Amino acid sequence: MYGATRGEARVGSRDAEGDGDGDGPAPPRPRRAGAGAPSLEEALRLAASADFKERLSGLAGLEVHAGDGRAVKAAVKALGDPDWGVVLRAAGTLAKIGDEESRDPLIRLSVEGEI
Repeated sequence: MYGATRGEARVGSRDAEGDGDGDGPAPPRPRRAGAGAPSLEEALRLAASADFKERLSGLAGLEVHAGDGRAVKAAVKALGDPDWGVVLRAAGTLAKIGDEESRDPLIRLSVEGEI
């Protein structure tokens, strides 16, 4: 139905569950290590790029390398990025792959961050 009010589904709308209730498209799923997933070295290279879009891509690539200290270290470093989109992505990446050592930088960001 066209012109649906908030909370009503539109005909043919895509949503998170695929049930047509109009709550928006499903969020992207993290890639699993394997086919199409970047190597750790490639993800680290992208995460350190001068281009913010490549840094975002690198942080997404780090998510498939949970348990590797280099991935966690790169994501912690990205918490200090000048682009807030990168900082938010780094925090999300750490939520997925972080360890106990990454907890303090996340807490510090939540208290001292420029939000």
